[in-house]
Amino acid sequence: NTVKVKVQDKDGGEGFSSTIVSVGAPVTPSLVSPLNDTTPVLTNFKWVGDALSDTYTLEIALGTGNFNHPLRTIPVTHQGAANAEQSHKLATGLDAGTSFKWRIKAKSTATTLSSEFSQPASFVTRDAHTTLVLQVTLQGTGTPSVAPKFNVKLFKS
Repeated sequence: NTVKVKVQDKDGGEGFSSTIVSVGAPVTPSLVSPLNDTTPVLTNFKWVGDALSDTYTLEIALGTGNFNHPLRTIPVTHQGAANAEQSHKLATGLDAGTSFKWRIKAKSTATTLSSEFSQPASFVTRDAHTTLVLQVTLQGTGTPSVAPKFNVKLFKS
């Protein structure tokens, strides 16, 4: 916000004028992911801040709980260009198969003002190990009978 101030004396003569620049609080960050989906236990949180944001507070709570006592409160420093997507990957995992929610707020250290917290988004953690179930149906007639043999290789994508 920019405000121009012009002062006049009591006779209408001009005194001085000045321009005052007032910087407000950062805009509430927009959540990118996870958004109401399933994620690994070492979740990577993503959001977009604004040019005024240089630090963030990320909060994680149980899906059935509230943010009065969050499970984790994580300070995060803004990285990269202004308005760039930000991220934070958890160093230690969350419990697998559990429902959580998260939210974030931005802060400007220059103005000491903070945004409001974002609306929370929910997610469920999945096990670090995925179970693969193969169902094979063999059909055939005749003799001799041959026992089926399979080799299965799993590749990480």
